[in-house]
Amino acid sequence: MAFEYLYVFQIWIIIGVVFIVLEIFDTSTVFFLPLGGSALLVALWLYLVEIQVIPITTLPKQWFWLLLIWAVIGFAITLALTYLRKSGIIKTRDHRDINHY
Repeated sequence: MAFEYLYVFQIWIIIGVVFIVLEIFDTSTVFFLPLGGSALLVALWLYLVEIQVIPITTLPKQWFWLLLIWAVIGFAITLALTYLRKSGIIKTRDHRDINHY
């Protein structure tokens, strides 16, 4: 079945890199960067399961739970980035126009 590929950590690395490259072109840091980061975290989790650092029982049995975990991690990263941006820890670009006097 096609959903078995979701348990391969290399697929998640590809997904993460694609989303991060999309973020380079979009630069919003709200959508693509958190999804790319969460895909890389899921890839790390699957890799640690594969090399038997984490027990295989931590993986969900159905593929859609893995996608839900990916989305929840992405949402958590979005909230963290939004909080860090509003608190001033992450500096945003200065949108002053050179022609504005």
